Amino acid sequence: MSNPSTVIKYLARYTHRIAISNSRIVSNENGKVVFKYKDYKDNAKVKEMTLTEDEFCRRYLMHVPPHKFMRIRHYGFLGNRNKNDRIILLRKLTKTPDHDPFKVDMVKVISRLLKKDVSICPCCGNLRHPLLE
Repeated sequence: MSNPSTVIKYLARYTHRIAISNSRIVSNENGKVVFKYKDYKDNAKVKEMTLTEDEFCRRYLMHVPPHKFMRIRHYGFLGNRNKNDRIILLRKLTKTPDHDPFKVDMVKVISRLLKKDVSICPCCGNLRHPLLE
């Protein structure tokens, strides 16, 4: 890697993604894995590479972070620092209702989706569980 710009471009391809998506794997037969990749040295042409299963696994595992290291998951308003405060502010600004999972009555939500009362047993007509009363 010759300069900081090259390093940034390289890291950008890996910080928010898994090592390889299923759609890029073409085949896995007879101990060989064929997958698509972009050759950035050749004008980002999509090419195919064939590796043994062992070599494919070795290269895949090189993208698994070491113990106690984390991949970058969120940035911007979803970054960890003050995330809850920013989400509350964004909900106020966009007039979006709070969807706290602890405030939502899941029995009502599921009943609405299925268009039937799931708290009632279809066999005996009684409530299914005392917690659902």
